[in-house]
This record gives sequence, C-alpha cells and structure tokens, in this order.
Amino acid sequence: MYTSALFRGRVRAVESSCGTWFVLSAKHGLLIPVAVVEPYDVGLKDLSVAARQAWSEGVLDALLGRFGDLSRHVFEIHAGSAYRENGLVAGLKAAGATVEIPPDGLNLGQQLAFYRRDVRPSFVPTTHRPCETHPRYQRIGEALDDSDEESVRLSFADLEDVLGDPLPASARKHAKWWANTDKSPQGRAWMDFGWRVAGIRIGTGEVDFVRENRSLNNLGTPR
Repeated sequence: MYTSALFRGRVRAVESSCGTWFVLSAKHGLLIPVAVVEPYDVGLKDLSVAARQAWSEGVLDALLGRFGDLSRHVFEIHAGSAYRENGLVAGLKAAGATVEIPPDGLNLGQQLAFYRRDVRPSFVPTTHRPCETHPRYQRIGEALDDSDEESVRLSFADLEDVLGDPLPASARKHAKWWANTDKSPQGRAWMDFGWRVAGIRIGTGEVDFVRENRSLNNLGTPR
C-alpha cells in the first residue's frame, strides 16, 4: 500500500494547501486519489530516460485535459526528482503554470522532518508494491523506496517517525538487530525493497542504508 511515512506526510501537505491533488503513478500516470488499481511493481527511477519522458508527456496531456489553460494554476509537487526532472516541471512552466517544490533539495531524513506531524494516515490509496513482511517494519522499506538517494543515513528518531512507534529496546542496544537477514522481519523489510544496512552507530543512534546495487566496500557493515 501507499502507506509510507513520507507518502502520508506528502498527502497531509497537499490536503492542507491544495484544492485538488493527484497521485503520480509510475505505471498509470496521473491518478485521482480514490482510483482503484491492481497491485504493481514499477518504479519510475527504474525506467529508461525515454520512458520517463514519455511518462511526463502523458501526465502533462492528462493535466491539460482536466484543466485546459495551465497558466491559471499553481502546481505544488511533492514527488521525487525522477517524477519532476524528465519533462514534467519544464512542461508545466512552458505552459505558463507556476510550479512550487516545497521539499526540493532535502534528503530523506530532512523530508521526514519537514513532513513530521501525526503519523496516522489521513488517506491510504491503492497498493503499488506488495511486500511479504511484518507490516510495521515494512514501513522502513517503503520509506527507503520513496528516496531518490543511493545511500541514506537515518536517526533512530527518523525511523520511529517512519514506524509510528518507538523502536524496540534491542534495536537501541544491539547492532545485530540491524543485521541484513531474511530471518528477521526488520531485515526482510528493507531487503525486500532492495536496500541493506551498511553501518550502525548505536552510540549516536544512526543507521546507514544503501541500495544493493552500490558497493558496500567503503561503507562498513553492521557489527
């Protein structure tokens, strides 16, 4: 489900500041919030540049079909760079629209802080990535999956914001709790989304995550 802390924060932001909002779907383009679609496993950042540009053109066409003259509108975009930088923002500006990107330039941890409010979901649209793991820890994988970055450092406070609950005491005391293993629900949570823990600092309460396709040689491993 679209239930990550980052997505829920984005929803709260647009619900409070925008009269009309949409979900940007890597597979379906522009979706109204109540649209029901089948589960899918497609990420825009995994597509070719040409496919991303075609996706952007499709979203622009959909917006033109709904609003006509885009120059009369202000568009606030809370999606990641893959959704913005392949023609969508440029196309909106070329059509005369005003474009605002409130979280522009913020890393994942900073975005979580930017959107930090009540972590209970105000709206939960349809699923985009099934994940057979503990639903509580799945939120960690979902938050990482929302990131445009190849490596992310999150504090224990950031992770508790993602979870919506305190970390267990063992997570704050024992580095082995953060082991990359499918034998623990938390390990499966980030590994199922293509991430690994590259370093854990129990003393300062920080965890380094890295996408699996990036070398871990210089990043350390949990001990």
